Amino acid sequence: MKIVVIADDLTGAAEVAGSALRYGLSAEVQIGQLAASEVDVIVVDADSRSQSPEIAFDKVLQLTQQAVDAQYGLLYKKVDSLLRGPVLAELAAMREATGLDRCLLVCGNPRKRRNVIQGKIAIDGQPLHQTEFALDPEHPRHTDDVIGLLQSGSSESTLGCSMAGAESLSVLAPGRAINTPIAVGDVACTADLDRHVQQWLDQRDTTLVAGGAEFFEAILRGIGVAEHLGIQREAAVVPGNQALKENYAKALLVSGTRLSHCEGWPVMAFPPDRSLAECVGVVRQALETEGRAAIRAVDLVSGSHVTRLQWITQLAAQILGTCELNQVWIEGGRTASSLLRELCIMRLKAIAELGDGVVCLTACGSDNPLFLIKPGSYPWPPAALNTPFAIRNSHIQ
Repeated sequence: MKIVVIADDLTGAAEVAGSALRYGLSAEVQIGQLAASEVDVIVVDADSRSQSPEIAFDKVLQLTQQAVDAQYGLLYKKVDSLLRGPVLAELAAMREATGLDRCLLVCGNPRKRRNVIQGKIAIDGQPLHQTEFALDPEHPRHTDDVIGLLQSGSSESTLGCSMAGAESLSVLAPGRAINTPIAVGDVACTADLDRHVQQWLDQRDTTLVAGGAEFFEAILRGIGVAEHLGIQREAAVVPGNQALKENYAKALLVSGTRLSHCEGWPVMAFPPDRSLAECVGVVRQALETEGRAAIRAVDLVSGSHVTRLQWITQLAAQILGTCELNQVWIEGGRTASSLLRELCIMRLKAIAELGDGVVCLTACGSDNPLFLIKPGSYPWPPAALNTPFAIRNSHIQ
């Protein structure tokens, strides 16, 4: 069975590709396009999270129509676990293209302690709007209510076309029948994901399925992928460590997120009077002497979030264009998407999952550099940090 997943950003797409690897499936991440591939799972970054509902609708509609025309066996909509972005518009687009009457949306990721209890999102038991995500510069979370979050990311036009007014949205207990156009599933534990999958299987002919990476894994279990292949869930981590051990000479970390995780990396400073070319030279010197360097949007002294991200992307692209790197570590989906588009890399092969949501990829047709991509809010896992490269440079403060 060929599977197509449409994600709202690149880290979400990479995360699902990593989930596919856990179950012995081959996976490819494609940026802004859906192209034929021999892999089992194609995950497309629609780059829609930061778009208006109308633009997001058009993007996802076009991609979904392409998947329907190609007659792929399963379509899945990957959404942010905190429902950031125009989620309803994207679901509306997929429902229109597929002709499906209903949608089951399960955004909880219990392994990461992101749960949905009675329609309220909590992280580590704390209501969403009382966490650091209340300060998200682009999508601040001011409520923990899933219905309110969905409606806040929509416009009147998308609410109308998706039939997702208040009367058409509901919160669904695990295992209960879907009886509204869009039902958001409660998730307190992994077993709840499996219960939602079984209910979806009973209504599969009429119901679109959407949610986080862990719900996608539950679907793979529900349709028998895990049992058929007999794959151990953590097996994909081993080749990921090996890939890092064999390829660690020079590494650049690019962070466009406010929640940067750069412990142990030489962090570059960028005075406002220093030109882009001068900054490239400074970073290249650090790469030659230290073996790695981190460039972060949060270290820029001025500019909006968008302009800082654009500057960091241009800087990283010029470094990659003038310096041969072995690894590029990227924090944040929008950062990763912007940089890869700047480099004209539109298709990447998933090599290994290094931890929940942290995936190692290479551009199709090239083994170098390795791209390590993760959401901005996730830490780097020990599988990524505990390598000869990290050990060799552990003296760097």
